[in-house]
Amino acid sequence: MARRRRIGALSLEKERLAEIHEELLITGFTEGKWFEFGLKLGLSLQTLKTIEADYGRAGASRCLMECLEKWLSRADNVTGPLSWITLANGLRRIGEVSSAERISKLSDPASELFQRYSVRLSLVSISEESVDLLCTERLISNETRTRVESVGGFLLGDTLREIRTSITEDHNKLRALRDILLKSDEAKTIGQDILKECDTFLSDTVTDPSETDLSIAPISSVEEVFVSEVYNCRFDEVRVKFGDLRHEIIQLVVENVSSADDIKQYLSRCFPEVKKELSSVSSVEEVMNIVETRSALLLEAQDNLTVLMKEFSLIRLTIGHYTVYDKRIRYKVMNNECLAEEIKLADGEEQELRTLLDYKEGSIFEQDKQLNIIKKRKEYIERTLQIPESKLKVKLLTRENLMNRIFKSKKSETQYFQTSLLMKAGREEALVEYMKEIELLQENISLTSEQLLMSQKGNIEKKDQCTQSLDAPTAESIYTACIGYHGIRRSDISFSEGEQLEIYNKYDRFKWYGRSLVSGDSGDILSSCVYSMLESLQLLEFILSVEEVSLPILQKIRNDSSSNDEKASLFLETIKDDPVTISALRQDKEQHDKGVTGRVYWYSNRVILTSPSPVECNEMIGNINNNHKEILLHSSSTNSTVSLLSSTKLHTLNLRRLEIYHSPLTNDCIQYLCILLTNNKTIQELVIRDHSISDRGVTSICQALEHNSTLTSLDLKNNPLITSTSGQVLSHLLLNNSSLVELNLRNNSLYTESILLILQSLMDNNGIRAFGLDKRHEWTCINTYPNYHLIQDRVYWD
Repeated sequence: MARRRRIGALSLEKERLAEIHEELLITGFTEGKWFEFGLKLGLSLQTLKTIEADYGRAGASRCLMECLEKWLSRADNVTGPLSWITLANGLRRIGEVSSAERISKLSDPASELFQRYSVRLSLVSISEESVDLLCTERLISNETRTRVESVGGFLLGDTLREIRTSITEDHNKLRALRDILLKSDEAKTIGQDILKECDTFLSDTVTDPSETDLSIAPISSVEEVFVSEVYNCRFDEVRVKFGDLRHEIIQLVVENVSSADDIKQYLSRCFPEVKKELSSVSSVEEVMNIVETRSALLLEAQDNLTVLMKEFSLIRLTIGHYTVYDKRIRYKVMNNECLAEEIKLADGEEQELRTLLDYKEGSIFEQDKQLNIIKKRKEYIERTLQIPESKLKVKLLTRENLMNRIFKSKKSETQYFQTSLLMKAGREEALVEYMKEIELLQENISLTSEQLLMSQKGNIEKKDQCTQSLDAPTAESIYTACIGYHGIRRSDISFSEGEQLEIYNKYDRFKWYGRSLVSGDSGDILSSCVYSMLESLQLLEFILSVEEVSLPILQKIRNDSSSNDEKASLFLETIKDDPVTISALRQDKEQHDKGVTGRVYWYSNRVILTSPSPVECNEMIGNINNNHKEILLHSSSTNSTVSLLSSTKLHTLNLRRLEIYHSPLTNDCIQYLCILLTNNKTIQELVIRDHSISDRGVTSICQALEHNSTLTSLDLKNNPLITSTSGQVLSHLLLNNSSLVELNLRNNSLYTESILLILQSLMDNNGIRAFGLDKRHEWTCINTYPNYHLIQDRVYWD
């Protein structure tokens, strides 16, 4: 039996505590059994009671994590290996058989070899070609490939787990993974390290000869089988050959010359019918005489057959055990038998055809009867129409139908004229009201003109004073618009992409005060729409020097082997691709420089995170349970947001509401949020407010919600980066989603044309009961959209 040589068992370390805890949860382990589990792992009763007293209020999940930490630290002098097998044995002893089976698979040699390098794999980005090869070799699914490509080629937790499962099921896939890694520049060294162990592990097999089964199965009892005499000669040939073979084997084994007794024994086995004759002889010559007599008898039978065939037309002759026959005649007989069988089959087919023919004839007869009935009805109608009274009735009916049509036509025309008169009367009244409003506006304009003339001198003097200080802007204050922006408030200024602006005051994270160097207008400027070369270089230096910034796209820039100028160019392209990125980096840098300490507030049914660190997010994920229905995330860094949204535990929690404020969601964050909305079937309310999302994020979320049947409320208030680009996808969402009841789009940069498009889709969606829009669009929409009166009860302006 072939056996693989076992590589050194993988010893679990404290650094893998979170991974071990997550694996236990994935297997369906009952966290409430943590106390029994700890006892089976060798921890003392006192240690477990201390854990229960200190962390019992935090829940069973936290207690389980502390229990595992004690075990990994070998508290209470725990003996035995710190391995997956030890964990699996402990699970079996407390009745968690299913979890034990799944955990034991992690001790598979190929799985353990892969686990040695999983941490290093999660820190590098592989090429698109390598990602495609992983899918081709069935190491990952198509869905996982899309997820890996969306995060820049990084193999994260769920992806690594899927690869590990594939390798466990088929060890040859470990070699395939090694070859794929060797083709990727960043992962090449990992592939080389796996190469050193992989070939030895996969090819080293030994055979234990002591385990070979040399036993011979017992001979079963012989049963008598009756076969046609025609085949006796063939069986005789086989018996002779078998006797020869056995005789030769016996000679080789005993290595001596056969005696008369050996020959008699051999012939008795091959021809039992001569056993009695052989028992009366004792020498080899006498035995051979019997053989010659038997052979002569066979030849005589063949000669006699020839004579009998000529005289009596016989085809075979049986003498004793032997039967001889004429082969040519035998073949003719066999052919006749085959022909007889074919004739029998043909007779059966003929009978079936006759039955089918009878059925067809019956159908034709029924059709003839129906045709005769129809023919008689036709003749009766023709005779009836020839009677004068019948012709008169037909004419009267025809005239009556014509009069009804004329009456309906006249009635429709009358209703149309009545409606037109009412509309004209309404228009005349509306014109009178408009004339009055125009007169009032003209009076207001004249008063305003006088006030403007009075204050013009003062404004000119102030402008001259400001111009003196604005004529020489510094390099630090000059910013460039990465996208165009149309102001939505009176204090906002509008600008186009590429336009230069001077910033006076950064009084808020998301809004600054300055002026356009093109139009000269001063006012509020949306900070996420502008960037400067000096600030960009400072942010690039920040992501290159701070390891905590671990977003895949930024890691790709950090790990790129190109020059600093090329890295700066790639960084600027990333900023222009999604304006939320620069807001996120500004917030990350500010929190890092100030050393902002996050807070996590626990309530009975909700959790609030304010500026949390990734560690605090992971701790919150470990402690949260199904009693917590709401999660609120405020002013979160990008790393922390990714840590929270990428957790697979959120997919199974009984969440009802997710709120995100002042937390710019980059492409990576949006991808994880969409996966959460797809997998979690309990989230009913989603709030993303206050400069947290752009057009790209709205597009991805709308696509994820098209087939979502659980979300009832979507709040996107106060996100100025939501422009008219999102109008089409929001309109499409209303046409395809049937679960939404409330949609809030206030304080965004949507143009009136986009609002009208969304209102048109609202006509086809009766599920929306509350639709929030900006007050500035109200007058135009009410007076422009003809069907507004049909939806006015569902729209509110603010």
